[in-house]
Amino acid sequence: MVRAFRGLFATAILVALLAAILAPAAVAVSDSRPVIVDLGAPATAEQVAQLRAAGLNVGVVYKHLPAVSGNLPQGRTAAVGNLPFVKGIRADTVRSPDAQRESLDLTPIPIETNYFLDFIDREKTGATGEGVYVAVLDGGLVPSWRSYLDPEKVRVDLGRSFTGRNGNPVPYTLENDRGGHGVAVAATVIGYTLWDKRETGQFLAEPASGAPGIYTVPGVAPDATIIPIKVCDIGVYCWDSSIYSGLDYVMSLKLGDAANGELMGKPIVVNLSLGGSGHSEAEENLFKAVAASGVLVVASAGNSGPNPMGWPGAYPVVISAGAGGWRKQWYGAEDRINNQWWMDDVPEDAAAIDEWFMVWWSAYENPDLGQELDVVATGRFMLLPYLWSGKATVPADPAPPDGIPSEYTFISGTSFSAPTTTGVVALMLSVNPDLTQAQAEMILRMTAEPIPAGSWDAGFPIPHANTWDASKSLGGPGQQTGWGLVQADDAVTMAMGL
Repeated sequence: MVRAFRGLFATAILVALLAAILAPAAVAVSDSRPVIVDLGAPATAEQVAQLRAAGLNVGVVYKHLPAVSGNLPQGRTAAVGNLPFVKGIRADTVRSPDAQRESLDLTPIPIETNYFLDFIDREKTGATGEGVYVAVLDGGLVPSWRSYLDPEKVRVDLGRSFTGRNGNPVPYTLENDRGGHGVAVAATVIGYTLWDKRETGQFLAEPASGAPGIYTVPGVAPDATIIPIKVCDIGVYCWDSSIYSGLDYVMSLKLGDAANGELMGKPIVVNLSLGGSGHSEAEENLFKAVAASGVLVVASAGNSGPNPMGWPGAYPVVISAGAGGWRKQWYGAEDRINNQWWMDDVPEDAAAIDEWFMVWWSAYENPDLGQELDVVATGRFMLLPYLWSGKATVPADPAPPDGIPSEYTFISGTSFSAPTTTGVVALMLSVNPDLTQAQAEMILRMTAEPIPAGSWDAGFPIPHANTWDASKSLGGPGQQTGWGLVQADDAVTMAMGL
């Protein structure tokens, strides 16, 4: 989802790597560039033929989206652009994930002791997300994903990989990710297995739970079903054409054109934990088409604060999520640095806001660019399975081998405030499966906990003084805080009564 890779590599490095990776393809299609051709409606067979005749090497003809991907040779731009049904031609840009690095009896961890769920009052609702499908458009699954996620809650049979040229499918790569971003996003929604050892989480030489063992960590919507859709090659290169292929496929599931109609009319929400600086009215129309089909969409705000939000999260039609954290992180209720703070109790309702802070890197809404930030959610130092090393195996106790970090990380990013929000949307859909995108967005805003101006300073391990503006629910500009902190229980209650 990104055109400016957030928190991991510089854009210049991305460009260089992409050039190297795509060099063989450039030889096959001489002097051509990957593009998206925007249309007024999904392409007909006759229009596809005209595009080819005008010189476009057609990639993917989207079934439900008004666009076609392909490669355009030099000198053919005018011929394609002058076709009467073509609305515009734009580069097929690359986006990247919004992550930021800062068979035994399982012992469940009570949901109320999980700080990132406690902050959104998840424990106060009985909704579980049952019957709802969450399409995670991301980097796919690591080979050992079944060691972390419940296989019964992940529909690999419905999963797809669209990381081929121009967004074409490549099925064998779905479970071959080496980064773990997609697994971490899915774990935020449905929960995961924590194989807790010493040094779990990479910061302190002690178990994250307090004692070595195997635990289940709850997710926001533990009974939702994940549909893994790989749109990010090598975990970080997320081309627009691949993202559009993923969206088009999800629309086909919703409309009954795929999977033998199994999911026709079923509640589906898409999570996009990615973003970039490129945007257009044509792309915004694509997301409007997705919402009009009945598929809900949530995206991350981006990690570029205090700079503007990333796209597609910034489009008003998309539900967007910024990130914040707990001022007691790494201390919790104790007066010493400890590795178990993430299970400490968080004050409820308005009292929680007194211990909340917006992280300085969460991107700001820029109204002059037509951007809109909806809500914020927990997104700083969330303990999740994340395979930074690219290794898809569980390291040995007492410590990982030299040079191989733990498979769990206290990770940060709007990449994780987005699925936190997506999980709440799944809870809402489980009690009201007919919710529209506009209704879900309205409920999230109306039930968000207002955030007043001011901020706690962020402490260990990255001290940083920070301030924010008041949320829109208090009459403020909300450029950093949107309408406030997501509240799961109130959102579910309002969804039930809508």
